[in-house]
Amino acid sequence: MKDLTIDLMLKLFNEKYEINEIDVGEFKNIKAGPMKFEISQYNIKNVGNLSIMKGSAMLGLMKMDTMILCSFSKDAPIFSYDRIHAMGNDTLIYELYDSYINPLDLTSLGNVKQEYSEIPNYELKKCWYDEIKLPESVSKRAKGKLAKNMNNLVIDYFKEYLNILDNAPECDVCNKKPLVDKYTQGLLTNGGSSTDVFIKYIGKEKTTELFEKILFASK
Repeated sequence: MKDLTIDLMLKLFNEKYEINEIDVGEFKNIKAGPMKFEISQYNIKNVGNLSIMKGSAMLGLMKMDTMILCSFSKDAPIFSYDRIHAMGNDTLIYELYDSYINPLDLTSLGNVKQEYSEIPNYELKKCWYDEIKLPESVSKRAKGKLAKNMNNLVIDYFKEYLNILDNAPECDVCNKKPLVDKYTQGLLTNGGSSTDVFIKYIGKEKTTELFEKILFASK
């Protein structure tokens, strides 16, 4: 199986939901240091905001895909996906953040995570948001033969997340958005790996606009 792309993930979304792209204006293409990002934003009808970033550096030798889903009409956690290919390493990071009104049962995601326990875990640096990161989150890094099942993990986990999203209870946007914004403001105040890069190269004001209006749409 070929490497899973963001385009395929978007297709899986589109099979289940009505998705409409939003014009992101000047944020369509951003350069932050050596990284060049192509950014897109989508409204998912009756769900919330979906944002995608495709990044590359070193003449394509490093590639990074990011997908963020903030559910406002369904009471599901913040969903974040990162896939990085660099120096022969294939790194996968699925992170779920507590933005619940009422918690969901994510046992099925934990089961998928367990099924792929043979893929080496990737130890992330300690960060302020660890206390709200849910245990069903996944971080893996491998190369060569050890990475051969990474795409299968991505697909199985993503499809199961979509199943959970389907069954998540509906909620009031006015109650949900502040919970997502709490995380967004936490990133802008306390930082994070991508947050710090954007603030350094495009400034705090533009980064705030990017995060609040496009990536998380929390304002």
